[in-house]
Amino acid sequence: MKSLISLQLFLLLSTTVFNLFSSTAAIGVNYGMVADNLPSPTEVANFIKTKTIFDSVKIFDTNPNVLRAFANTGITMTVTIPNGEIPNLANEGAASAWVNANIQPFHPQTKIKYISIGNEIVLLGNPAHINGLVPAMRALTEALRKAGPQFRVDLAETFFKPVLQFHQQNKSPFMINPYPYFELNVMSNNIDYAVFRKTPGVFDPASKKTYSNALDSLLDKTYTAMSALGFGDVDIVIGETGWPSLGDPGNKAADMDNAASYNGHLIRKIVSGVGTPLMPNRKFETYIFALFNENQKPGPLTEKNWGLFQPDFSPVYTSGALRDGPQPNLSNPGFDVEVKPGQPLQKPVQPMPAPPADNAKKFCVPKPEATDAQLQNNLDYACSHGIDCRPIQAGGVCVEPATVRSRAAFAMNSYFKSKLGVDSACDFSGTGQVTTVDPSYGNCRYSLTSLQLFLFLSTTVFNLFSSTAAIGVNYGMVADNLPSPAEVANFIKTKTIFDSVKIFDTNPNVLRAFANTGITMTVTIPNGEIPNLANEGAASAWVNANIQPFHPQTKIKYISVGNEVVLLDNPAHINGLVPAMKALTEALHKAGPQFQVPSLARFRIDLAETFFKPVLQFHQQNKSPFMINPYPYFELNVMSNNIDFAVFRKTPGVFDPASKKTYSNALDFLLDKTYSAMSAVGFGDVDIVIGETGWPSLGDPGNKAADMDNAASYNGHLIRKIVSGVGTPLMPNRKFETYIFALFNENQKPGPLTEKNWGLFQPDFSPVYTSGALRDGLQPNLSNPGFDVEVKPGQPLPKPVQPMPAPPADNAKKFCVPKPEATDAQLQNNLDYACGQGIDCRPIQAGGVCVEPATVRSRAAFAMNSYFKSKLGVDSACDFSGTGQVTTVDPSKHKIILVSFISFIFYRVIFSQMKS
Repeated sequence: MKSLISLQLFLLLSTTVFNLFSSTAAIGVNYGMVADNLPSPTEVANFIKTKTIFDSVKIFDTNPNVLRAFANTGITMTVTIPNGEIPNLANEGAASAWVNANIQPFHPQTKIKYISIGNEIVLLGNPAHINGLVPAMRALTEALRKAGPQFRVDLAETFFKPVLQFHQQNKSPFMINPYPYFELNVMSNNIDYAVFRKTPGVFDPASKKTYSNALDSLLDKTYTAMSALGFGDVDIVIGETGWPSLGDPGNKAADMDNAASYNGHLIRKIVSGVGTPLMPNRKFETYIFALFNENQKPGPLTEKNWGLFQPDFSPVYTSGALRDGPQPNLSNPGFDVEVKPGQPLQKPVQPMPAPPADNAKKFCVPKPEATDAQLQNNLDYACSHGIDCRPIQAGGVCVEPATVRSRAAFAMNSYFKSKLGVDSACDFSGTGQVTTVDPSYGNCRYSLTSLQLFLFLSTTVFNLFSSTAAIGVNYGMVADNLPSPAEVANFIKTKTIFDSVKIFDTNPNVLRAFANTGITMTVTIPNGEIPNLANEGAASAWVNANIQPFHPQTKIKYISVGNEVVLLDNPAHINGLVPAMKALTEALHKAGPQFQVPSLARFRIDLAETFFKPVLQFHQQNKSPFMINPYPYFELNVMSNNIDFAVFRKTPGVFDPASKKTYSNALDFLLDKTYSAMSAVGFGDVDIVIGETGWPSLGDPGNKAADMDNAASYNGHLIRKIVSGVGTPLMPNRKFETYIFALFNENQKPGPLTEKNWGLFQPDFSPVYTSGALRDGLQPNLSNPGFDVEVKPGQPLPKPVQPMPAPPADNAKKFCVPKPEATDAQLQNNLDYACGQGIDCRPIQAGGVCVEPATVRSRAAFAMNSYFKSKLGVDSACDFSGTGQVTTVDPSKHKIILVSFISFIFYRVIFSQMKS
């Protein structure tokens, strides 16, 4: 342990970058070397291998002598990168040099299992270390990739991960638009498969699953991609899907039969809740596109003909959407297709005609008389319909000349080609024309652009209602002949099967019309508003204007931020999306009821988002563990000094009313607080490694907790508990790789006497006490060997066997200050030490009330006194290697008020405690 951290529930020790070996150690030990009387590393390695139960060792540097000594011993090693090296290691060159110097010369002969970056960086509070941690982790990971086995690099790191992480944290769904219609060209134009008719299906050799319809295939592709990023538990909502009932000449896919088959089967499938091959029995809230045919929509004829109903409420075809209406004639009502793996697809009933051979020689370009405004509309339309428009964006091969006409020509032709070169697909409201002259130039090739698998519709910010709609409908209004919103609301409520509606704005007339109907609504924020809504003030104003006047009379269930932002690829929209989601969530928190939390432990708000989330996300991605230091010894003051509970002796335990669990020991209590905080931010699946824990066997006069009996009880029970794999109340049967602190007593460590007495062994390898760490040695006398405490919920804790004495009454009048002869170098050491012990040193940091005068002596005085008070004012806690002295003169001046008692337990320093 680099230093003791006072009164912490546990410390963030480090973040493991790479698992170089996959061994699973039951229990290990920390090998500290701050002493002048220790045996050689070779002797230590031999001792651990032949005499102890440990198969893992953690060191606090990359000492080459130690690493060489453990070569070929079979013992796995954890090495540590000092805090001061973190900023430099964000540079890939420096990271590679570090790996070349500290890992490659020793590994794999020495089994370096984990690389731990930094020590106690959150509590020390150095911004360069905190901000540099995740970049250093990434750079080191890349360096290790180059030096060893490869990890898969996901392209969605900058966008989809933050979006999905937001949803995972807020328990909100990820909304997508799976459109089998737009996938026909990559499905051999198999219309039957796309519209749910019976076919032999499609066999996926990777998952060994057979797909009877295209929608399941698209949903499972989404799920697989989300799962690969670690977000497979995020709910999926189908924001749009449907089929057009009429298209331009030559488009045989867009007709009433196919539309009736797709939407008829879709409704039955969604209501039945059968799920997909990879997500069996999973229910998908679904919004069919669209309620009405919309006669003012631009583009090809299909765009005007996605509706289930005409403006007079008559059905366009029989879909099954009317409550008492006729049901469609479904050829595959039960989705009970018998398929043999690998069997080829049958020919569709209505095959899409292959494009004429000369279509490859046809291109779509703007007419000379088309205006820039018209061409901009064409550009926006094409790029929002699955066309890959990256070649005409910054850095693309077709970005020059950067005129609207040039960019529109590329987009229009790409759309035309995606529709198989049918002439009507080049109409663009009379502004496009077909030509046989290839407009390609340089490296910019006007060729067929592959369609997207599905469109990213939006990201739901907040669930204002928890209703679970089976199926809903998209209510578009790009028409001049639609009924009034009040008529539409009444029609949906009284005549259709829909209980949910999605609109593409926050039209107040529509929201008022649906008030008190019981129909839940999804509203949409246009893309152009996204950048502004990253500002909390603007987000609050938006909520006040668009949600509060209507909700809850109108049951606004989801707020959707943006539409197809990925495909339109506007950097301002993409980069602003997650900040806008967060700002809107905060605004909604302030405007409405707070989320209920599953337990009381949470990471501190200011650290959760900026520090812990990126760190835990890295671990989740790389399947590496999160390493912590739970020290019950430092929690005694917040546990009524209940030593027995802290060292695993039998007690009535502690009942947690939030989780309804009873804890028989302090370690379980601390581990489950960690787990609750990690789970609350969406990372409960990240493995936990106990990087340090232990108990001192000797302390200063008056310290009754630090003795051999308590140390033997703690570490003896700890070893048995960890080896047994019993887990904790919230994590039953979960095994924790654990490193006891420490292997040896270290006689050169500064601070109180306890700091020199955490070891299991003396330098001559003799045990300090009986802990059970020797293979053939004596076993400790454990009072609670099975952890089988019988506890009644709510029963008060018994009086401790060895109560910690209360501080003398006059200790409040005592202060610790530097001696006059103490040098700045000595005082800087004291300052670093105290601030590393859990003391809140923010008052002497930039912006703090005690930052002036900005001298080492002044800042050290504050830190030394804070440490002294945290130790109950015991005189020995003011020694600081002879540089401190106790005084009764209060050194507080002006704004500088020295803290009278510091009790920053972990859920205050790292956690924010939530009310149940």
